[in-house]
Amino acid sequence: MSAAFFETLLVPDKERPREEPEVAANIGIQLQHMGMAHWSVSVIRRLRDAIGRLHPKNVLEFGGGIGYRSAWLMDLFENPEHQPESYTIVEEGSRFGIIIKRLLDRYDALNWAKVVVGDPLIMLGEVKAWIAAGKPDDNPPLPTPSDCIIVDTSPEKQLSLLDSALPLLTEEGVLFTFEPPVPVGELEETDPSVIDFNAWITWVKNVQQTHYLAFTPLHEGTLVTLMPRT
Repeated sequence: MSAAFFETLLVPDKERPREEPEVAANIGIQLQHMGMAHWSVSVIRRLRDAIGRLHPKNVLEFGGGIGYRSAWLMDLFENPEHQPESYTIVEEGSRFGIIIKRLLDRYDALNWAKVVVGDPLIMLGEVKAWIAAGKPDDNPPLPTPSDCIIVDTSPEKQLSLLDSALPLLTEEGVLFTFEPPVPVGELEETDPSVIDFNAWITWVKNVQQTHYLAFTPLHEGTLVTLMPRT
């Protein structure tokens, strides 16, 4: 069932435009000037297509940056048929958080979308404590459960963030992340990039016991999709 689901979910949507939305393109120019890395257009476009098929109610994005990927999603969500009930973007940098808030305001989305500034691992720890306390109020630190989660962070933080975010998925929820870059060159086993990638390989083997996985190789990156085994 999951294999067929992923095959339908992760193919290109030929009815959607391939070019960058205007707002995203402008943010992309800023990223180039700032020398900031981001998911490639191919990866984000496929993510956009998949979320367009999912019609999620609650979207939770970790690692908003200055809103390049978020601008693609806001372009999708501008259509009322695809607008989720909530869209929460978690960003560590306060200056970037202000930029994302302006993006949401530009789309007149502040009544259903928001940016939360802070360390995502600390926030997820607060969510775990909130759940363990029996949900004493109606204001969790982050929306939970979520039926769509996006995880974008540095390779050294990725596994910790994934392990903390996966429990927030609904039974039929989907999490999207990226495959860390494969180390190249003659590197020692103690090189950080080698350590991080070996840890990723081990993590993938273990998480397959509890989640279905799909790897979608695209230009300049591989989109990784996870869904709980139920």
